[in-house]
Amino acid sequence: MKILSASEQVAAHLKRSIQEGQWSRYIPGAKRLASELNVNTKTVESALLILERDEIIINQGPGKRRLIMPTTTESSRQARVGILLYEQADRQVPYLIELQHALTKAGHSVIFGEKSLVQTKMRLSAIEKTVEQTPADIWLIVGGPRHVLEWFAERPEPSFAIFGRSSEVNIAGAGPDKAPCFAEATRKLIGLGHQRISLITRKLRRQPTPGLCERAFLAELAKHGLPTSDFNLPDWDESIEGLQGLLKSLFQVTPPTALIVDEVPFLITTLQFLASRGLKVPEDVSLVSNEFDPSFMWCKPTFAHVNWSSRRLVDSTLRWVDATTRGKQTRRQIRLQGEFIMGETIARAKGR
Repeated sequence: MKILSASEQVAAHLKRSIQEGQWSRYIPGAKRLASELNVNTKTVESALLILERDEIIINQGPGKRRLIMPTTTESSRQARVGILLYEQADRQVPYLIELQHALTKAGHSVIFGEKSLVQTKMRLSAIEKTVEQTPADIWLIVGGPRHVLEWFAERPEPSFAIFGRSSEVNIAGAGPDKAPCFAEATRKLIGLGHQRISLITRKLRRQPTPGLCERAFLAELAKHGLPTSDFNLPDWDESIEGLQGLLKSLFQVTPPTALIVDEVPFLITTLQFLASRGLKVPEDVSLVSNEFDPSFMWCKPTFAHVNWSSRRLVDSTLRWVDATTRGKQTRRQIRLQGEFIMGETIARAKGR
C-alpha cells in the first residue's frame, strides 16, 4: 500500500474537482487553493506541479492562471441526453442553446421531452409518461421542483438538475448561487430609502417554502427592521393574466417603490405595465432583474441585474455527462458565483 504525500493527496483532490466541473477553464491560484483547503501554499504548488506533469493543467507562465486541459471523450460512449424543460419556451434560452450545441459537438444526441414540467402540471404520473416515451440514457432537468428532482434521484438513469430546488435533494446539478446577490440588491435598495419592495418570482421559488434567494431577500428586509408579508413575496397565478392581475393588485393602493423581477419575460411585462400607468424607471419605481439578457446592452438606463457565467454552467454540465458516460457517476452540485450589477434602474425612493 502506497502512502500518499500531502501534495499527492491535494493533487488527487484537485483532479477530482476538475473532472466534476468545479472550474471550467482555469484553476484558481495556489494562495486561494491553500486558503480553501487549509494547507500551506508550498503543498499546493507541489500538487499543481503534479497536475502539470500529468497534463491535466497547463502552466502559462509567471503571473498567468494555469489552464485546465479540455476533457477528452475518447473513452466515453455516445449518450442520448434527455432534457426536461420547465416550459417549452426555455428551448430559446441562450445557455440551453449553447448546451445543446456543446453536447452535439461532443458526440451525444439531445432529445427534448415531449412535454415540459409546466405542461405536465408537475404531476409525477405525467412526468413518468414523458420520460418513458423518451429514449434517453441520462436526463437533464431544468428548473425542477423538489418532488420532481427527488423522483429523478431515485430512478436508475443518471440525472442532473439545472437550477430548480436541487440544493434540497441528493442529485447532481449546477446553477448560480444568487442568494448573496439578492441580499446585496435588497440592501442597496433599503439604503436608498426603499421600504416597499416586492419580489416577483415563479411558484417554484415560493412554494412549498421560499427558495434560497427568496429567503435571502426576506432575511435582509427583516435584518433592517422591515416587516415582511405577502406584499414582499406575492402569490400569483403563473399565466399572462395572472401576472397582469398581480401588478394591478400591487399598484392599486400602496404601490411598491422597488421591484425585483425573476426572468426577462416577466420583466418585459412589468415594464409594459409601468409604462401604461405613466410610471418611470427609476424615478417612480426602481427595477432589478434576476438575470442578464443580451438586450440589456442596448438599454439606457442600464439595467441593474444579477450576472453569472453561463459558459461555466455549460462546461460543468458537459463534464458531468462525459464522466457519467465513462461510468464515473457523481451527485456533486456545482454552485456558480453570481454577481450583482448596480445599473441605472435603481435610484433613491421618491420622497426620500
